[in-house]
Amino acid sequence: MKVSFKRSLAISLFVVLLVVPLTTTVFASQDDAAPRYGGSLIVPNSYVSDVETLDPIGVSDQSAEEGQIIIQLNDSLLAINPKNNKIKAAIAKDWKLTEDKKSYIFDLREGVKFHNGTEVTAEDFKYSFTRLLKEGRSENLLSNVVGAEEVMSGKSDNLSGVKVLEKYKLRIDLKEKDVTFLYNLANHGTSVVPKEEVEKLGDQFGSRPVGAGPFKLERWVRGSEIVLTRFDDYYGGKAYLEKVVFKLMPESTTRNLSFRQGNLDYNFVDMANYQQIKKKTEPENLIETTELWTRAVLFNTGWGPLKNKKVRKAINYAIDKEKVIKDYYQGMAYPATGPISSGYPAYDEDIGYNYNPEKAKTLMKEAGYKDGFEIEILGPEASGYGIPAAVPLVPYLSEIGINVKLTTLSWGNLMPRLQEGDFEAYISSVGGKISALEVIKTYTCDTPRTEGNRSLFCDPEFDEYIEEAEKTFDIDERNKIIKQAVSTFTDNAVWFFYNYPKPVIIKQPWVHGLVGNSREKAFQPLDEVWVDESSPRS
Repeated sequence: MKVSFKRSLAISLFVVLLVVPLTTTVFASQDDAAPRYGGSLIVPNSYVSDVETLDPIGVSDQSAEEGQIIIQLNDSLLAINPKNNKIKAAIAKDWKLTEDKKSYIFDLREGVKFHNGTEVTAEDFKYSFTRLLKEGRSENLLSNVVGAEEVMSGKSDNLSGVKVLEKYKLRIDLKEKDVTFLYNLANHGTSVVPKEEVEKLGDQFGSRPVGAGPFKLERWVRGSEIVLTRFDDYYGGKAYLEKVVFKLMPESTTRNLSFRQGNLDYNFVDMANYQQIKKKTEPENLIETTELWTRAVLFNTGWGPLKNKKVRKAINYAIDKEKVIKDYYQGMAYPATGPISSGYPAYDEDIGYNYNPEKAKTLMKEAGYKDGFEIEILGPEASGYGIPAAVPLVPYLSEIGINVKLTTLSWGNLMPRLQEGDFEAYISSVGGKISALEVIKTYTCDTPRTEGNRSLFCDPEFDEYIEEAEKTFDIDERNKIIKQAVSTFTDNAVWFFYNYPKPVIIKQPWVHGLVGNSREKAFQPLDEVWVDESSPRS
């Protein structure tokens, strides 16, 4: 008889509690309490009033709106451990890299089932990957696979770089070596789906999805809620929860009231009420982390004064980030030291710029701008990473003679200007990728603005580090090299390194198993979450 890890853990903990003497009082923390099966969870989808689709190929690879639900319905070859962002086995139980480091061979688990009861095989992955390249929004995840270009262009229906070796064995051949490719196979965009259901449902598959994840779709009330029920045949062991209800609630006031009334099991905290909540909430019911994003003012290094590295450094020294974070962000951020956040293993806390206005003035004088200059900062309307967040910076820059004009633009109007280099500086949020290398390699000399190097940064030393990192498959060694690249990038002051977001979740006392996921706060391993007897939905 198969006993899941979750079930064996629950049994073991129950036995431990039985042998505790009756005269002893046991105080169980969230981590010490024995998990239990049963009950339901009501959670908010705080991003949209309705999602577009639940088809994994119908959304971007960084989608949080749909992604938080899709990851409950689907699995792929690999997965990401939300606690440390490391690759872990999923439907592929193990894998190996070939000697030439251009192919991966995956051994699949036997007996993995789709929600319709059919078994997942290597053929299903080949079909799903081909479908992503033909019709998907995140085809970039597989663009390095041999034959991908032919499939995307419509020249071939056969993805030649994906070979079914046996029923449960798959080989993927790459055009170029890629040390970060495995992360793509852990993304919701590369989830496996059953061909027969896709062909039967056609355009309706996105509304009636069938996957191989721990939960299956029960119903979708447009603009209101999406209800998932436990899939008891899930290969990872059945989830503790019987049901998960996603409430589509983009309005924070509505969410906050619903949580206070006990109608939500957890909620996402906003800047406006963070301090008040923090004072009134027990620490164990607040989950805080650092996101894989960096808020920054990105410079056009080819424009006037910003060509001079001393000017860019002066801007970084001129601003008291800790005070701005305390006053504007209400403490819901961390001061940035460089282009990647502390959520990455390659993060270096020993680099960066402290608040030193006198040094900033000295650098301005040395650069020939003692009397300052005028600059326009563009940005979207977003409060966390747009023009509202740039407002607190203006007085600090004024102190070193830089007069700032702030211009709010829609993304539709902003992006063309960034790609054409028609800007002096802009405020935004950068990152989100699980691999730090994927974030910073965008800034090599040969990367044009249209492909992400908006600042048009170019430094041969930086490029050498990136080239070396791209050849290093050992992740620890690669992180050491990335640290050197990050140090070079930071020393060049390519951006004003502003802050790293601090996502905060407040949970009800009866909820257990939530994690601080630096990739995206809403990406929760709900198959590992459980509620105790005090839950009104237990």
